[in-house]
Amino acid sequence: MRLREFLPIAALSCALFSDIELAAQEWAVPRTEAGQPDFQGYWINNKNIVFERPVALGAKRFYTKEEAQALIDTAVEQQRVRILPADPDRPAPPAGEFISNVADANFNPELHTQQAIVNGEYRTSIVIDPPNGRIAYREGATDIHGQRLAEGFGQFDGPESRTANERCLNFPGQLPLVVQIPPEDSKTLQILQTADYVLLNAEYNTGIRAIPLGQTERKITWPQWMGTSTARWEGDNLVVHTKNFRSEQSHRRILTSDELEVTEVYTLVSENELLYRFTYTDPVTLAQPFTGEVPLARMEQGQMIYESACHEGNYSITGVLAGARRQEADAAALQKPSLDSK
Repeated sequence: MRLREFLPIAALSCALFSDIELAAQEWAVPRTEAGQPDFQGYWINNKNIVFERPVALGAKRFYTKEEAQALIDTAVEQQRVRILPADPDRPAPPAGEFISNVADANFNPELHTQQAIVNGEYRTSIVIDPPNGRIAYREGATDIHGQRLAEGFGQFDGPESRTANERCLNFPGQLPLVVQIPPEDSKTLQILQTADYVLLNAEYNTGIRAIPLGQTERKITWPQWMGTSTARWEGDNLVVHTKNFRSEQSHRRILTSDELEVTEVYTLVSENELLYRFTYTDPVTLAQPFTGEVPLARMEQGQMIYESACHEGNYSITGVLAGARRQEADAAALQKPSLDSK
């Protein structure tokens, strides 16, 4: 390239880099009236990313740009097909085929298609430690639900055998930001702050936590749904520590006990991005702690979260248990000798 052709390009490059550096210098973490970092607003995990890394990827923590684009293209195509009108002349499903709630899921908001980027990496999973991106359980580890099965209780023997979410007692998982549920479900979070408290309000099943700031311990020592939380500031990072979880809150994706402790770290990366980092520790079920990271985006102006209601005393429990009792009665009737055989 001749010098006279290079100079304009060089000047343009310098100008661009100067603008980027200037923007970085101009942005500063916003502050509340109390002088604390201001995280308030509505946030969403709107990225297409799995919780645990696929085994085949091993220690591969991030995709190349080309690999990430291929995944985006696939997700976009899946979304296109998902919203197509159903064939009115399609036949009934084959007898005995498993029918899921996919029809209901098709009415949910659009699937997320973009990949999660953290520190410039197209992450392959939310879990980043252990290095293989997978939860490491103790050998033979089980939770309260598994213990009931081991004690001889069936899955349909009583309401205690059903999950807390199915019984409308609590949402699935141990955190207000339900990062472990499928992409088509809500992954939104509202943050409110005062000088002495931070409120984390998750949309899914309305999981609200009002957490005191500056306390290392609380007088509440008995197990609670969502545990007992305290919060503190470490520089511009909000650190939330939670313990005293109820053992019934264990979830099939993360088996835990009442000794579970969770540390969450919220870091404002830019005006519209919040990095959410969490670490689980449980000496009963986990062979080692595991850590995950999720980039949260500020929701667009005018968007908000809504009440997510779960029917108290969910009727499905009544139907499930009644069906189990009927099956037992039918089985007992078959074992009784008929009058004709006497």
